[in-house]
Amino acid sequence: MELEYDVEYTNTILLVDNEKSILNSLKRLLRKEEYKVITASSGKEGLEILRDNNVQVIISDQRMPGMSGTEFFSKVIEEFPDIIRIILSGYTDVDVVIDTINKGSIYKFFHKPWNDQGIILEIRQAFEHYKLVQDNARLSFQNKALQLYHAVLENISFPIIGINTEKAIAIYNSMASKMQLDNDNIDLKIGSKISDSFPENIVNIINNCFENNKSETLEYLNENKGSYNITCTPFTGRFSGKGVVLSFIRP
Repeated sequence: MELEYDVEYTNTILLVDNEKSILNSLKRLLRKEEYKVITASSGKEGLEILRDNNVQVIISDQRMPGMSGTEFFSKVIEEFPDIIRIILSGYTDVDVVIDTINKGSIYKFFHKPWNDQGIILEIRQAFEHYKLVQDNARLSFQNKALQLYHAVLENISFPIIGINTEKAIAIYNSMASKMQLDNDNIDLKIGSKISDSFPENIVNIINNCFENNKSETLEYLNENKGSYNITCTPFTGRFSGKGVVLSFIRP
């Protein structure tokens, strides 16, 4: 195993080949690229490296003793399915490699001897492809988390209203939309200012909560519409300073 890096790189590439001359050629080719370059002389050694390093792209020779490139990649998929896999092959290996590509095991393959500029561009695209896939996966996760967040909010059994730093309504649940105070209904609209949506005493506890950055509570009494203990609480943690939340609890 050989590691070649002096600084912290964002992109890491693993080169796997039993011929040292091939590894040296690829390392020289990538010297001007901002990659952390790791080399291995066999598939077995490559797997060991992957378990200890965050690798995004692998280039492997096809014909290696003990474990071919396609066999190596089949094991990589089991443990590290997100890594972009590129194989180097001779013309006699084309049918095997194409079959592996069709099965989704390999991203691309290069013929030996390769075109230097072509392989550099393909490697850059491989890193871009990896980033795109990861960004899409992260976005998908965030969307699912947001859906769960809304489901949790909607299933809270009491009214909740979020107020942003502009002192406007940012979010509320269905219980809040059905709530009645002085008027037949509170005028809840996303983006509406608190002064246009709430009675003066509720506006006051919201303003005090922002000003003092601590919870404020109001006992709201109404003979016809019922009573609430209204609490205004500032956001904490990574959302500190981003707004407050109003909760309305029946006494």
